[in-house]
Amino acid sequence: MNVTVKRPLGLLILLFWSYFFTSLARRAIQNVYSVIPMEFKGTRENTHLGSIITVQTLGYTVTKLIGGILMDRLNPLQVFTYSLISVSGSLLLLSVSSHRIVWSIAYGLTGLTLGSSWPAISKILRISVAPQELATWWGLISSSSNLAGCSGAWISIAVASFSNIFLGDLAWRAPFIFVGVCCTLSALLLIAYQRFVTISIPNEISSKTMPTKDLDPSEPLPTEISKRDQLSLKYLNSGSKHKPYDDDCYSLMSTLKMSQIGSLRSEQECRNEKINQSSNRQDKDPINNRGGYATVQFVKVNIINQISKLFHILSPRQRLLLVSSASVHMCSTFLRYAIGDWIGIMLLSNEYGYSKNTAYSVASSYEFGGIVGSMLIGVVADLKIFSSHFRLLRNNTTLCR
Repeated sequence: MNVTVKRPLGLLILLFWSYFFTSLARRAIQNVYSVIPMEFKGTRENTHLGSIITVQTLGYTVTKLIGGILMDRLNPLQVFTYSLISVSGSLLLLSVSSHRIVWSIAYGLTGLTLGSSWPAISKILRISVAPQELATWWGLISSSSNLAGCSGAWISIAVASFSNIFLGDLAWRAPFIFVGVCCTLSALLLIAYQRFVTISIPNEISSKTMPTKDLDPSEPLPTEISKRDQLSLKYLNSGSKHKPYDDDCYSLMSTLKMSQIGSLRSEQECRNEKINQSSNRQDKDPINNRGGYATVQFVKVNIINQISKLFHILSPRQRLLLVSSASVHMCSTFLRYAIGDWIGIMLLSNEYGYSKNTAYSVASSYEFGGIVGSMLIGVVADLKIFSSHFRLLRNNTTLCR
């Protein structure tokens, strides 16, 4: 039996839009660097700018670690909404002051509020998108960060140039206000989505959406069954009081095997029993289930115990793979931030005097490569091209032995 899973396009578009502006907020000072007047030398010095960015990165790292651990117990959509609202306040603080200490505090708060954004998005993707499309949407939404890096400096220059008509010498503060307003607008759209749109659970069925693979007994039963099975079960439950008046309906019911109906009903009963057990556990736990997610009221979580528990569950091979992946990701992230955040500033500060167009064109070309690579790898991962090649290579190696 083929089942289908709804693809929440509205939510995915909002996530792409919102994460684009959170990425602009994370790089707000770097993007505004070229339009800051020369009289603010304390802000423009590279050593001061480096310390400000370091404070933000530390806050971002801490919150991302804690948010990743707590996201299974929190409502990810609400967490992402709160981070958007909080970062708007931090950007407003950046726009009203130019003191180095104030900027360090405000940028550190920006990092703290943005650290939980990607863990929340990844959790939403895992429960809202079919497994065979997860990598594609993961790569697509993560590419919004590269898009922000590609266009962020140009957007800041355009906003500052337009605001120069109204603000004069203070026009360089306008990009902070612009990004903050866009983050607030994104948060309001997400709140409206939560209020007026019912978030689908992972196994919801729809006849107008994409097909997935055949179900097996190890997979959870879908929340709905086909129209043909619904008609048959309705006929069985109706008893002798109701007779089929429609010949088409009667012929449809007669073609369905009784064994299949019994199997469907038994699986549905098992599914309902599991749901009841999970709901009973949730009633005992201090967690409320709202909107398909779990919202924590008073839950004590020991982060060190969570990490140690994770390592105890994993096998030695999985631990090695996890540590290797974390090391590679750390190195790649270091290079990405070093190049993406600093290459434009370094070219502008170079003694040869590169122009703004040249400096930001180089930075944009780097981020454009990230856009293409992120989406391409996501599609390739869902198509499982490399896994099939590795499986074939392993089989050939086994035969050679």
